[in-house]
Amino acid sequence: MFLKKSDYVSFFFSESCKWSLVERYGPCPPARDGHSAIVVGSVMYVFGGFEEESQRFGFFDDSLNLAFPLSTFSRETYAFDFKTLQWSEVRTTVKSCKWSLVERYGPCPPARDGHSAIVVGSVMYVFGGFEEESQRFSRETYAFDFKTLQWSEVRTTGAAPQWRDFHTACAIGNKMYVFGGRSDQLGQFHSSRDMYCDRLKVLDLETAQWQEPNVTGDRPSGRRSHSAWTYKGRMYIFGGYLGTVNQHLGDLYEYDPATSNWKRLHPYGDAPSPRRRHCTVIVNNRLFLFGGTM
Repeated sequence: MFLKKSDYVSFFFSESCKWSLVERYGPCPPARDGHSAIVVGSVMYVFGGFEEESQRFGFFDDSLNLAFPLSTFSRETYAFDFKTLQWSEVRTTVKSCKWSLVERYGPCPPARDGHSAIVVGSVMYVFGGFEEESQRFSRETYAFDFKTLQWSEVRTTGAAPQWRDFHTACAIGNKMYVFGGRSDQLGQFHSSRDMYCDRLKVLDLETAQWQEPNVTGDRPSGRRSHSAWTYKGRMYIFGGYLGTVNQHLGDLYEYDPATSNWKRLHPYGDAPSPRRRHCTVIVNNRLFLFGGTM
């Protein structure tokens, strides 16, 4: 089944509970999925993903009389500037939102999707994903300095996480917490023998050393395509997919790095249905969840 990708940017205004489609200008990135997006100041940076080349076609299905676009992995970084958004007392207006392709230097990571990205200070850290050219899972960490526009590979020590994609990474202090994702039992190349690790790995960004904390409590099962966020110094994960049993998950967990303890939460109310590939964002003390596959 062909799934169409999107190149739209939408805003959700939490105070008025309203969606708005953004009118955008400049070299808009091709439609894509499996990319990462982070915000630094008033600029959103998008890296990688599985993009759709709408000007060319990969194949034509005679039975459906449809031409399907050719897709490819991306290694480009795009910037979306929010500074020119303008408000009016009558209604919200969006003007002069501009995409720009970021000029970058240094060893750019190979094209990929299913990776993670976090920001600490003025540096974005990209970990893992599935690389197009080598057709392999990644376990490397790359850093992009927004001040110098310089890419570099982080030379880490310690036992790095297994090669993987569609995991999550969160920043708490100067550490990156990596959980979940899809790996392969045979290593870095995909043999369709999927493995879903439930071990938490932590990269100290000051020493570039990987660590594995001795966790206690209700440890979540391995999964991929879940969401993760931080709030008041703790990490939370929701949902995801466990391919070994073909199961979508709808559970919610909290991890406290101060005690290295996992705790399953049982919130009341109308909980989201089990799902994967959704997105979550924290606004003040509220979490917004949108989309996903169920």
